[in-house]
Amino acid sequence: MGYPRNYGAIFTIGTDGTGFAILHAFNETTNGTPGLEGARPDGRLVLSGTTSSGGAAGFYGTVFSLAIVPALSFTPYNGSLILSWPTYASEFALQSTTNLLSPVWEAVPSSPVQSYGQNLVIEPTSGPRRFYRLAQ
Repeated sequence: MGYPRNYGAIFTIGTDGTGFAILHAFNETTNGTPGLEGARPDGRLVLSGTTSSGGAAGFYGTVFSLAIVPALSFTPYNGSLILSWPTYASEFALQSTTNLLSPVWEAVPSSPVQSYGQNLVIEPTSGPRRFYRLAQ
């Protein structure tokens, strides 16, 4: 994909062809050689792979990985809050706390229901204010 100087990039694109964005471009050094992180990545629809050049030794390549944190969405519903995140993120658990200054994160006791590729949890909006996150 040539970004820059054909050193490669990791990108995202929606299944409908929209939403193209470069997540990471493999760099070059000031003299135009592949950078320490590698160049020319090789991988298909994966979150890790190898490069065929670059790296600390110059032209032997590197191993890379890309961590993707799933988005946690909130939707108000009949005096409650629906929290949702993708079902592919099975290693993530929903946690909450009432204090962000000195947080004590606890697992949300409700088990998620799966619907249309999303995990769904309904939480009441009454009681103390709560903050939510997904954690591994």
